[in-house]
Amino acid sequence: MPIELGSIQTFGTWHTLNHEDKVKLWQEMTPKDRENLWNMFQKNKPEVLKELDALDLAEAKRYFSEEKTDEDVQKLSRKEGKTRNSYIMIKGTSEQEDKVYRLSLDKMSSDESTRVKTIQKEQSQDQSEDRMSVETDQGENLVVKILTNPDPELLKNEIEALRKMNDLVDVITRQSSDGEKTYIIMKEKPGMELFEIHEKLAKKGINLTPAQNAILAIKCCQVILKAHQHGIIHGDISPTNFKIDITRTAKGDIHIEVNLIDFGNAKILDPGQTEITGQKAIRTKNYAAPLVAIGTYSFSTDDFALRQMLHDDVEIFSGLLDKNASTTEMMTKIIEDLEKRSQAHEITIDEESQQAMETAKSELSAQKEKAVTSSVSASAPKPLDEDLFKNITLAINKYKQTAALFPSGEKEEISVELNSILKLLKSINNPNENTFLQRQVMLTSLLEKVASGKQKGLNHPTVVIIIDAIIRDYGLKQHIEFIKDAKQKVLREAQNLKPPPKHKR
Repeated sequence: MPIELGSIQTFGTWHTLNHEDKVKLWQEMTPKDRENLWNMFQKNKPEVLKELDALDLAEAKRYFSEEKTDEDVQKLSRKEGKTRNSYIMIKGTSEQEDKVYRLSLDKMSSDESTRVKTIQKEQSQDQSEDRMSVETDQGENLVVKILTNPDPELLKNEIEALRKMNDLVDVITRQSSDGEKTYIIMKEKPGMELFEIHEKLAKKGINLTPAQNAILAIKCCQVILKAHQHGIIHGDISPTNFKIDITRTAKGDIHIEVNLIDFGNAKILDPGQTEITGQKAIRTKNYAAPLVAIGTYSFSTDDFALRQMLHDDVEIFSGLLDKNASTTEMMTKIIEDLEKRSQAHEITIDEESQQAMETAKSELSAQKEKAVTSSVSASAPKPLDEDLFKNITLAINKYKQTAALFPSGEKEEISVELNSILKLLKSINNPNENTFLQRQVMLTSLLEKVASGKQKGLNHPTVVIIIDAIIRDYGLKQHIEFIKDAKQKVLREAQNLKPPPKHKR
C-alpha cells in the first residue's frame, strides 16, 4: 500500500518508516510535496532535515548515474523537479570517483571566463561511497570557481595562494567543448563584502562605534599581513575582496571577522624576492598602486591599495595612513590612536573590541620579535663545521709542501711558522677545555691576526698570504667580522658597567 504524504503529520509517523519506504516516498514526491515535508520539520526536527538532505543527495546521484552523457561536468537544476536542491557533478578520472556538490547560490562574475558558485559538501550515508565527505568538513559551505582556459601562471599562483592560506579544498581540470575548464573548490567565507557593510548594517539598525570601526580596519590589516607572511602578494586589494562577518557575542558585543578572498591575481614571492615585474596589469580603479600599471607588484603595492581602501571604505582618518606606510605601520598607528582616544575618554572600547585589539598587539609584537630574530640570524654567520680544524690542518700541511720551492733559509722560516700555527690549532681544539663555540672564536681570532700580520712571530709575508687564502677558501671572513663586532659590543657594555672614578680628597 503506497504511503501518502498527508499521512506524515508528525515526527513519530516519519520515524516509523523504514529507509526503503522513505527513499520511495521521496522519489515519488513532487517538488511542492518535498518543500512541504521540509517545512514541516524545519523548526524543531533538524535531525530529520539531515535525513531529507541525504535522500535528496542520493536521488541526485541516481540521476547522474543513469544519465548517459560524455560531459565531464553536469548540473541538475531543482527546476527540473527531480530534486529539492540543485547539484553539480564533476566526473572523476580512472583513479577518482565522481564528485557531487549541492549548489546553494549562483553568482556570475563580470568576467565571462570565470563563474563562481557556492556549493555545500554533502554528508554521505556510506562514506566509502562518497569520497568528498570528509568528517571534519561535513556540511561546510564551499565555493567552486570555474575557469575556462585560464592563464597557467595566474592559475598556479591562485592555487598556491589558496593552499598557503589553508582555503583550498580541491582542484579539478577537465576538457569541454569550450576548451579547458578548471574547477577550484575552496572554503566559503561568510559575511558580506566590505563595500556594502555600512549600508547593510544600517538597514538592520546597527551602526559600528568608532572603536568597532577601528577594529574592522585592524582586522583588514591582519589578513593582509597573514598573506604577506606566506610570501603572497594579493594583487587586487579592494572592498569587493574582503568578506566581513558581523555577529553578536553572548554579552551583546559586536564580533567582527574579516577574510581575504579572490586570489585570482596573486603573485608568489620566492625567498629573498621583494617584487615581481613584467606582469599583466590587472587592477581595480581608485585602489591600485601606480606601479601596477606597468606590471610591477610587491607588498608595497598591496599596502598602497589597502591605504586607499581603509580611507575610502572604512573611513579611517587619513592622518593615520601616512603615504608609503606599510600595513604593519598603519595597523600600529590605528591601535595607538584607539588607545590614546580611549585614555582621553573620547571613545569607549567595548570588551570584544578590547580583546581584538590586544590580540592584534600580540601579533605585532610577535612579528617584530621575528623580524629582529631574522635580522640577527641573517647577520650572524652559519655555525662552523666540526671538521673545520681538521680541514684547515690539512690545508696548512698542503701549503707547507710549496715552501720547498723557496730558498733554504726562507723555506725553513716558513715551515717553522706554519708548524707553530698547527700546534696552536691543536691546543685550541681541545673539547675537554673549551666548547666548540669557544674554539671557533679562538680559531678565527688567531687566523685573523696572522692574516693581518699582527701575530708576533707568525708574520712572514708568505705565511700571511697562505692564511689569508685559507680564510677566503673556508668562508671565514664573515665569522671574523662578526666576532670582532661582538668583541667591540662586549667591551662597550663593559665600559658602561665600570663604576665612576673616585674623586681624590
